[in-house]
Amino acid sequence: MLMMNSPLYPFLPTGSLVRTNSFLGHELIAGPVIGNQQYMWHSEPQVGTHAEPVESVLRRYSVSEVHPPANDFHGTLSLARIESQAGRPWALLDNCQHRARKAYFGTATSPTANGIALAVGIGLFIKWLAD
Repeated sequence: MLMMNSPLYPFLPTGSLVRTNSFLGHELIAGPVIGNQQYMWHSEPQVGTHAEPVESVLRRYSVSEVHPPANDFHGTLSLARIESQAGRPWALLDNCQHRARKAYFGTATSPTANGIALAVGIGLFIKWLAD
């Protein structure tokens, strides 16, 4: 894991999984550096999966962790996976965590969506017991 005071910052390894400390845990994938500008791939409501300059992302999100790819192949694969999702609309059960983790790990998961589903399930179970 890299911290933001890493010698690699401001250019993160392409394909890195980037976690933020936003309320719901927004996650992104570090894209390539073009010229002197790095791009980040992520999914947001009303925009879907897209790339934007890192400076724009950092105006809205504070980065808490960066997990670099294991090697160059992993980084390239992570980037290819997120790019293949370009333009897909954001959805509660297919959100930024699903997209970033699908790109980085190869499996789509979202701890936030899982937690919400579990809480709703427990609430419904308790209601069923009370009835």
